[in-house]
Amino acid sequence: MTENEEKEEHHCEVCGRKISKEEYETCDGLCWECWDDQMTEECEFEEDII
Repeated sequence: MTENEEKEEHHCEVCGRKISKEEYETCDGLCWECWDDQMTEECEFEEDII
């Protein structure tokens, strides 16, 4: 086991910010802010298609 696995530290895949295990699992590996930005971009993209 590595040190990160023992401490269960998770980091946002976009900005690298340290996040909780729950946030990592709920937001697909992203911090809440990056996840929210991604969802907003997807919604804007889908609106352009409709």
